[in-house]
Amino acid sequence: MLFSLIVFVILMWLVVLSLRRTGRLSREIAELRTELILLRHRVMEGAARPPGVGETDEPLPAAGEPGGIGGEAPPETPPFTPPETPPEPGEEAAQTAPEAPRGPFRPAADGQGALEETLTSRWLVWLGGATLALGGAFLVKYSIDEGLLGPTARVIAGLILGLALLVAGEWLRRRPLERALAEVEPSYVPPAITAAGIFTLFASIFAGYQLYQLLSPLVAFVLLAGVAATAVALSLLQGPFMALLGLTGGFVTPFLVEMGRPSAVALFTYLLALIAGSLAVVRYMGWRWLAWVTLAGAALWPLFWFASVWRPGDGVPLGIYLLAVFALFVFVRFRPSDEAPDDEAPDESPGLFGLEALARPEGIAWISGAAVAGLTFILVRMDDYGTQSIVVLGVLCAFFMVVARREPVFDGFPVLGAVLAALVLAAWHMPRIIAVRPHQYVGVPIVPPELTQFASVSAILAALFGVGALIAMWGSRRPALWASVSAATPAAILAIAYWRVKSFELDLAWAVVALGLAAVNLIIAERVARYRDEVGMNGALGAYGVATVAALSLAVTMSLGQAWLTVALAVQLPAIAWIEGQLRLPALRGVIVVLALTVLVRLVLNHNVLDYPMGR
Repeated sequence: MLFSLIVFVILMWLVVLSLRRTGRLSREIAELRTELILLRHRVMEGAARPPGVGETDEPLPAAGEPGGIGGEAPPETPPFTPPETPPEPGEEAAQTAPEAPRGPFRPAADGQGALEETLTSRWLVWLGGATLALGGAFLVKYSIDEGLLGPTARVIAGLILGLALLVAGEWLRRRPLERALAEVEPSYVPPAITAAGIFTLFASIFAGYQLYQLLSPLVAFVLLAGVAATAVALSLLQGPFMALLGLTGGFVTPFLVEMGRPSAVALFTYLLALIAGSLAVVRYMGWRWLAWVTLAGAALWPLFWFASVWRPGDGVPLGIYLLAVFALFVFVRFRPSDEAPDDEAPDESPGLFGLEALARPEGIAWISGAAVAGLTFILVRMDDYGTQSIVVLGVLCAFFMVVARREPVFDGFPVLGAVLAALVLAAWHMPRIIAVRPHQYVGVPIVPPELTQFASVSAILAALFGVGALIAMWGSRRPALWASVSAATPAAILAIAYWRVKSFELDLAWAVVALGLAAVNLIIAERVARYRDEVGMNGALGAYGVATVAALSLAVTMSLGQAWLTVALAVQLPAIAWIEGQLRLPALRGVIVVLALTVLVRLVLNHNVLDYPMGR
């Protein structure tokens, strides 16, 4: 009884303060309306007066004085002097605006009004909403303790109370006075009441499912999801807090309802619908912070699934979910109102990886791409490098290149995809036992049959980046970056494959593959050299030149060992220096430095150099 009395007193105090503030605001709005009408009348009369007519050295009498206009005027209205010529449009307000009266949102002299405003418009309003929600919960608990209502009646009473609060919040928001006040500053009373209703509905439905077993898991799930969707929809009318409340409830709903054997298809389809609805609100309302909250929920659910629920066969629904999440977050970026104006247009030469986009609306797409890439890596590992997850990896890498080619601000995505592909291959689950077979380079694969899948995936990924980035390079804004991806990724994949399959043992068959890659890069470099005078193409030529040298170095490493490897690397130095001098490619200078340091280390820091046999 004491708690109920305290709750009643608090509610009455809130009502009295709200009514007092509402009355004061109504009076001041009426005063402002009167002053605006008077000001408009005086401006129109001054503009209609011909130039020179009625001009005096003294200002016209103020309203309310003899000769004034409009009778008595508020004492703070300043004198009015008409302009000599009719003012230009847009200058009337600046020339005739009176001193701003003390409005309803300026602090009162005694500080009491400011205190009341803070209490009633900020935390006290939300305290009242929380009190309403807790009051409903305690009412249900009291009925349980006293045995007044049965389980069904308790749940129904909670649902009725929640719906009543939703209706009351929306009804209050639609009142003319409340809408007028909302034009001046945000109103927190309607969303507080509506939030209390959302909370009551969530609690009632969950109680009907968990405590009383009145609802089946499917019905409870649908009802809770419906309440979350209602809250997100109401956010379009009642502000961002409702969107946050609905989004949180939507992500928590699957945790609250145990539906027997979890279904990846059902769960991630539901999550996609929730994410799409939330991002639609972000796109329409411009609440970018809500997109970050959505991304957090979208990334946490797959992690939870990997850790506790994963089963073989979940690769397809999870892969489709990850690809769709990335597509949705990229779509949010393409909002017309998010485009920068002409004087704030993005730099035509963004950084190498486009990371400066993190400070702009593109940041959410960048982080979503990184999150999806990380989750895809985990998916491939959890799926034990199955075909389904490998296909998802390939589609994601291709998607990265498509998005980057469409929007140059995302031209770092291909680099992200190349890094992802390299990490997947470097961490590949190799079989523990591989049959040892004699070397036969004619008609026999250069990798054991147990590693055929690894070799095939490596070749496909190398071709995807090598050919895809080469095609995207022509006509792009940054051909040097695309050329670097096209040239470097196949070389890196070849080096990783050589390490995982051969453990850096000498093998002439692998050296032949490296020589073939060097030849391909050389042919492309010759083609690019014809267009080196175009913007960015000189850098592209340098990228393929470096890749050619790298492939040759790989071939030397795969075929020679010990002393002869050092000799072969040293022989490349003058040849590369001559090419750099002829083509003026600064990128080759870095290659020369790296090769020189490698030779120096092998000669100076290797204490076994004098013990190398001269036969190899």
